[in-house]
Amino acid sequence: MKQISFRKSGEEFAPTPAEQTAPADFTVLANSVVRTLRKLTDLDAWMVARVVDKEQVLLAADADGLPIAPGFHQAWDESVCGLLLGGGATMPLVVNDLTTLPGYQHSIADRLKIGFYAGAPMYDRDGTLIGTLCGLDRTPHAVEMPALADLVAVQAAMLAKLLDAELLNAKHRRQIDGELLGVHRDAPTGLPDRVAWGGLLAEQEAVVRRYGTPAGVIVIGIDAVVTAGALRRITKALRDEGRATNDAIAVRLDGRHFALLTLDRTRREVSGTATRLERRLNDLKVHPRVGWAMRGEAEDLQETWRLADKRKFERHRDSMHVGG
Repeated sequence: MKQISFRKSGEEFAPTPAEQTAPADFTVLANSVVRTLRKLTDLDAWMVARVVDKEQVLLAADADGLPIAPGFHQAWDESVCGLLLGGGATMPLVVNDLTTLPGYQHSIADRLKIGFYAGAPMYDRDGTLIGTLCGLDRTPHAVEMPALADLVAVQAAMLAKLLDAELLNAKHRRQIDGELLGVHRDAPTGLPDRVAWGGLLAEQEAVVRRYGTPAGVIVIGIDAVVTAGALRRITKALRDEGRATNDAIAVRLDGRHFALLTLDRTRREVSGTATRLERRLNDLKVHPRVGWAMRGEAEDLQETWRLADKRKFERHRDSMHVGG
């Protein structure tokens, strides 16, 4: 069994000038932590991940020979961290030889040939699991660093506090940014227009990549001609979806199409939102055609929009086929 201990020289993992002078920033700090821990311990990989909506999304990684990179999505229950920390572990965990654990065979750890694990959960101010910091190696290790668990725990706690603070700040900024969308608005409804939509998707894509924030797109088509009263009620229905928690922004793409960008809503919640809007608009007799998609199903929010629009078309086509 391979042995692992702290390296004596600190020169090669000292903070870079950019890291030393950078303001407090989760992304900079997370990348610095995984880079430093990897050089300090010589494990194959260190990574920071967000845990949200039953998924693990990698936000920072330093890896060699493992298919691990920022942006990678996987089901939490199928991840190595989920396998080891998913049972409710609240403390850092160091496992010298994963292959001896019950359930290892046919797990994600087995498929990736992971033999060693060191990790700690990350919690927000309410005690909710929001992420993990972990190190992996393909070879089981005899650990000669008693402080490893404590080191990982301290780094995870520090990252958790900064991530929690930045997520809260992002929600506050969302309200401000939503007000700035007023530069480009659809005159009849007062909703942001297609130009604003493009800027909104680009801006929130950066947030999604940075924090792994769940995002969904709902696309709605209506009859070509509606009364002014019906248009007002359609607008109200869309605005009502995001007004209470400021986690959904509605736009009017053109005369017949609307879209809703949801943030921090789970897949189940987005599905419920789409169903609720479809029923409400059906009550207005505007014959809505609705499709939705989650950001994790596509490369970016622009592609998520296209996927939602495609599903809207397919649902409408299938309903016409069944009906006729």
